[in-house]
Amino acid sequence: MQISDNRYSVYSSNSLAKSSSTMKQTSSGEQAQNTGPIFTDYSDPKNAIFQNLLKTASVQDNIKVNEDGTYSWNPNADGSASSTQEWLAMVMITEQNGLSSKDPGAMTPYSTGDLEKFRQLTGYNLIQAGGAYTVLDDYGNPVPSDDVAKVQAAWDMFDLAKGGQDVNGISGDLTVDNLRQAAEGLTQQKGANKAIWDTLFKMLDERLGPDALA
Repeated sequence: MQISDNRYSVYSSNSLAKSSSTMKQTSSGEQAQNTGPIFTDYSDPKNAIFQNLLKTASVQDNIKVNEDGTYSWNPNADGSASSTQEWLAMVMITEQNGLSSKDPGAMTPYSTGDLEKFRQLTGYNLIQAGGAYTVLDDYGNPVPSDDVAKVQAAWDMFDLAKGGQDVNGISGDLTVDNLRQAAEGLTQQKGANKAIWDTLFKMLDERLGPDALA
């Protein structure tokens, strides 16, 4: 899934595969304490999504396990990825090896906490890896058409809230209040789908509110 006009939305397999000259060293980012499966640290080989990808035939055809236990990606002849699973495996390996292409735009990347909130709210993963952003399920599949409008609205909400933090020089995880304020602004836009936003407001309370996180 890619959202048009979203400052974080830069899905392009070809440009990622050819961007090695612009790659830079990145920090490992903040680590959330988690005793269950890892979903939002895309630099960790134990990431549950990455482990699912390793079971995909097309990924197995292009992946190599090095002697030190790290992974390498052998791209297709034209340097592209022919499926979202291949693309995701490629950029996650890039992250695992400590490199990422330049972050799109001048926006601050989402924190692990932000990514966890997005997953808890929507049931999908906001992928932030290799300098690109997209939304996929736990197996690297795009968002089904029935959920696209809802997930797009959620991503717009997170994007606006994160942009607000940057403008005001605020760091740290997005709060539910940050997200609610962004959503309230988006509902005022021309053509906003009231039913979808009503659903998201309810989901914010049920899935991210005090009772849900207690």
